[in-house]
Amino acid sequence: MDAGYISKPYLLNLERLHANAEGKLGHIRATIASTEQKIGENRLEIINITNTVMDRANAELKETASTITDLRERLRAAEDVLERTVIRSPQHGIVTGLKYHTEGGVIPPGGVIMEVVPIDDDFIIDAKISIRNIEEILSAQTVEENLVTSGEYRGLKAKVRLSAFNIRKFGLVNGIVTQVSADALADPHGMRYYSLRVVIPKSSHSGRFKNLKLYHGMPAEVFVVTRSRTLLEYLLTPITSTFEKAFKER
Repeated sequence: MDAGYISKPYLLNLERLHANAEGKLGHIRATIASTEQKIGENRLEIINITNTVMDRANAELKETASTITDLRERLRAAEDVLERTVIRSPQHGIVTGLKYHTEGGVIPPGGVIMEVVPIDDDFIIDAKISIRNIEEILSAQTVEENLVTSGEYRGLKAKVRLSAFNIRKFGLVNGIVTQVSADALADPHGMRYYSLRVVIPKSSHSGRFKNLKLYHGMPAEVFVVTRSRTLLEYLLTPITSTFEKAFKER
């Protein structure tokens, strides 16, 4: 074979190999095109599925939010009903004079349900004084040295004995006359009297009656101090304390 020439069989073999390569390349190109088409179809399907799922999720979310709103309204209504079945006292104390005992009973507007005697607050006593003694009390109120002050209260000094308790153990409690009725009143029997309001400040009884039960309407005796006491009177107090119930302190 001369230089620069190849044999025909060798050429035919090369052409056959080239044709085979072209065939394989065409097949590969067709496979790539088919795969890319499937990828596109899959992407489109993913988008469709995502949109469907999102739409379903949004619909369920809206339905759930609506259900929650409805349940909150029902809960608020139930709590309001429950709140109306609970009576709370503005002060800590002992319940007395409970007026209603029947479940489901009707309470009229403004009706008194119970009375609460405060434990950690000032005690208030409504007392009666004979019309024979009112002039002395009114006169004593005009003398500055007869008046005492405790917190927001100012008035004549008073000694209070809670009749239900042993005077030897609890003694007398300091109080202040804060109010005297302007006119004489009359009880059901026609007896005339003046009304006194005596306040026992919290500072005077704090802890003193902690373990005792105090009730609305509990009787008390009030001794109003209408002049300053002398040193001799203070020294005689231990001797005369047994008789404090019988005499009004002057």
